[in-house]
Amino acid sequence: MRKAMRTLEKTLKQTDIFIEVRDARIPKSSENAELLALLPPGMKRLVVYNKIDLVPEKLALLEIKKLHDETKVPYFHLSTKKNVNINKLLGFIQEKANPQFKTVGAWLMVGGVPNVGKSTIINSLRSKETEIGHTKKSGAKTGGVPCITKSVTGFKIKMDPPTYVHDTPGIIIPKIEDPLVGVKLSLCNCIRDGIIEPEIVCDYALYILNKHRQFAYVKRYNLPGNLPTDEIHDLLFAVQKRMGLQEKASAYENFLTDFRDGRLGKVFLD
Repeated sequence: MRKAMRTLEKTLKQTDIFIEVRDARIPKSSENAELLALLPPGMKRLVVYNKIDLVPEKLALLEIKKLHDETKVPYFHLSTKKNVNINKLLGFIQEKANPQFKTVGAWLMVGGVPNVGKSTIINSLRSKETEIGHTKKSGAKTGGVPCITKSVTGFKIKMDPPTYVHDTPGIIIPKIEDPLVGVKLSLCNCIRDGIIEPEIVCDYALYILNKHRQFAYVKRYNLPGNLPTDEIHDLLFAVQKRMGLQEKASAYENFLTDFRDGRLGKVFLD
């Protein structure tokens, strides 16, 4: 990540717009102040809150608005999964990315912490341009785990005027001072599983579900008495039994996957 930061600092000098992607479930916790500190003064910026389909939208947008009432940085919410506001993002790029020379084109950079959907957003933008050839290997690499993108890579997203975008590795600050922020990042799969004890992450997920009164897990895992619980061991035992899992580690993984994919309900963590 340190190597990536040095590369980004050089690349930003030839970039017209910086698009920071955050997870709509953790709009504050998925901000990277060190990355933002690299931006040249006066650079055009946009913050994109991806995965809006996984949050209670009204609550999330209210909190996001509060953040931007202070910073005045423009922002969009979107969902690549549900194709929400991709055209709006493309319109912003067309309006703001005015290249000095049309033959040379404009360059954007998409950055943020790991696994917030940077590469998926780039592929969604590319898919809107019919004149660009699309194959399985031609787009940005995507995956359900952090740090799929290993280096800064360029992609063409528009033909006229030529518009290109840098896909960048996800970057986490070297030291997360607030332990709760670390748990939130782990729960949203922005840092690799196992760095924080899985039982702690699962326990926090259960707390959040109960706090938001999202009790879909009761039916999904067939909890005794059809009642919610605040005991993580009881829940994980129910997951093991319901899903026919031999290992406790598999119960952790199954529960977290269901939480992250929104199968247990929409939640907001910040």
